[in-house]
Amino acid sequence: MNFQVNEDVKFFGVIRNVENLLFILKAVDISDTATFFIHSDGIVITVEKLRAVKAVAYIKSNLFYIYNIKEDEEMAPFGVSLDLISTCFAAIMPKINSSFESRSFQPILTTDNNYCELTYDGTGSTFVLRRAARLNSSIICTFFPVEPEQGSEELKLVETQETPQKIGLPAKWFEEVLEQIEPSTKYIEFTIAPNDQVFEIVGHESGDLQDFDIPQNSELIVFHACTTKLTFMYYFSHVSLCIKALAKASEVAIELYMTGAMRLVIKLVSSEQVETYVEFSFLPVSL
Repeated sequence: MNFQVNEDVKFFGVIRNVENLLFILKAVDISDTATFFIHSDGIVITVEKLRAVKAVAYIKSNLFYIYNIKEDEEMAPFGVSLDLISTCFAAIMPKINSSFESRSFQPILTTDNNYCELTYDGTGSTFVLRRAARLNSSIICTFFPVEPEQGSEELKLVETQETPQKIGLPAKWFEEVLEQIEPSTKYIEFTIAPNDQVFEIVGHESGDLQDFDIPQNSELIVFHACTTKLTFMYYFSHVSLCIKALAKASEVAIELYMTGAMRLVIKLVSSEQVETYVEFSFLPVSL
């Protein structure tokens, strides 16, 4: 591994596992432009769609070999095309020609090459990705960030003082339920209750109902914290946006708020044995 530490810029990092980062970016890819927030403890990436769905990824500082941010430097958030940054990360990673198809290239990643340098010097500067290559050369991808998009106030659930009603379930079960619901389904209803049937999902499709529920003593329940029964309806096309993230997840926490907003906190499985999370927030259907 050969990287050059840059102490002159406001932020310099060396990500441990680019392959894992690419999956996280793919998991929250629900709209083209993402907003990046660089903090002392890591990078937060938010993406909104139709001002009704928000995806959030947390790239904690412990996922980096090096994570340097200048003290007393507050960096303004900036916008980045997810397609652009994913393409840049993929482009600088080592590849070899596949023996099966002349134009097919597969990444060959090891502990020594599955990394990337990230450099950013604040507003007005370029965002730079770099990885050392053979013969003292480097592969560099540089781009200018754009203005961040204004986020919906209704989707800022982390800032609310309300304690949500919530339940934790295996991600695999939740993924299978969503995949069993007919793609043409317009609405999906979620219920969290203190007892009896403590969790229920109902898909509403052309007058037909698809019902999935979990009783109070089910072994599927990882945790359950509910004092008030809440039931709200959402667009299935919105909720199904989280399926990509569930594919590599171990657990999902489902939270319902009195306003009708719902948040999914999805724990991803990482080869680094480091807990990584993505979140999805949804506004309810107004019927």
